[in-house]
Amino acid sequence: MRKIFLMLAVFFSVAAWAGDLEDGLAAYKSKNYAVALEKFRKAAAQGNALAQYNLGNMYGQAQGVPLDLVESVRWLQLAAAQGLSQAQSDLGLWYEIGHVVQENLVEAVRLYKLAAAQGNEDAHLQLAILHRDGKGVAQDHLEAIRLLKPLVEKGNSAAEYYLGIMYEQGIGVAQNPKEALRLFQLAAKQNLAIAQYKLGVVNRYGQGTTQDNKEAARLLTLAAEQNYPDAYVELGYMYNKGEGVVQNNTEAVRLYKLGAQWGSALAQFNLGVMYRDGQGISQDYKEAGFMFTLAARKGLAVAQNALGYMNEMGEGIAQNYADALRLYRLAAAQGDSLAQFNLGRMYGGGKGVVQDYIRTHMWWNLSSANGYQYAAASRDVIAKKMTTQQIAEAQKLARECQAQSYKNCE
Repeated sequence: MRKIFLMLAVFFSVAAWAGDLEDGLAAYKSKNYAVALEKFRKAAAQGNALAQYNLGNMYGQAQGVPLDLVESVRWLQLAAAQGLSQAQSDLGLWYEIGHVVQENLVEAVRLYKLAAAQGNEDAHLQLAILHRDGKGVAQDHLEAIRLLKPLVEKGNSAAEYYLGIMYEQGIGVAQNPKEALRLFQLAAKQNLAIAQYKLGVVNRYGQGTTQDNKEAARLLTLAAEQNYPDAYVELGYMYNKGEGVVQNNTEAVRLYKLGAQWGSALAQFNLGVMYRDGQGISQDYKEAGFMFTLAARKGLAVAQNALGYMNEMGEGIAQNYADALRLYRLAAAQGDSLAQFNLGRMYGGGKGVVQDYIRTHMWWNLSSANGYQYAAASRDVIAKKMTTQQIAEAQKLARECQAQSYKNCE
């Protein structure tokens, strides 16, 4: 929801609602929300679109009234119907994401076009993104670029970032890492958190530029200071490993905790690892399991595997082979090589399942193909206990499983 418009229209002096709107804006500036609501309501009742928009925002932000998103939408719709571009843009976003109103991409596009026609940059940007992704309109990368470039010329930081992504990935244009880097730098200089994060990652891994961990840490710190969750994760990892910063596990834990509070699955997983291993914090298997559970529920494969291992070994929780198998299978289905190896171990040792060397061979074959360094040697050892026919069956199952993207392999 956008901030209240604190602007005065040139026609206030001749409109019946001018005094109420002026008084409402003044009261809002001084955070006297009760008076602001009273004045906005009077002006809105006389049909003033800006007052209607401001009322919608106050209901949406619980300013002077209990939170009421339905009432917020009603006022936004009234303001949008009168042609107020910011109301049209805001309402378009609500229809795009299905917030309060039912998702309707066609209606979102209609509203964005109305607002963009009046020069609203937010709507212009969202139209570009929808064309890029083919949502509500036919996918058209060239149209997305056409819409983004005028915004970039105006110095719109979000447009600089999104156009940078298109140059980086070669979407609608020839891939151009240098141009992508230039655009990310422009956006980052305007303090756009996602651009600072992206540029930090680019510097950390040397993508289109010389690898520079110190510069990466500086940029990631800027993004983290704006509460960008992924920045907490990257920066936490750098403190954990001492990359570009002095190694400091206590700081890594602090950053992971912040990312976890914002709901980042990777931050929750990394924090779980710190608790499990006692890095930068007292070892606590129970807390580690809790963090792994949060991340696993979000579908993070490495967390599912880690939690599966805790269930298998009884680390901090009661040993439970059934849960271990379930979690390993979830992660293995996402192509996680360690989970595939662990699942093969369960079959090889008959843990929670009937011992089955064919399944062991199959999963270790897949694990090896996906890069787990110990899988091939383990597979070759188990092969010595199998017949030629069993090996052929295991190889056949592995090919079928791989063709099915690791789904429904059992």
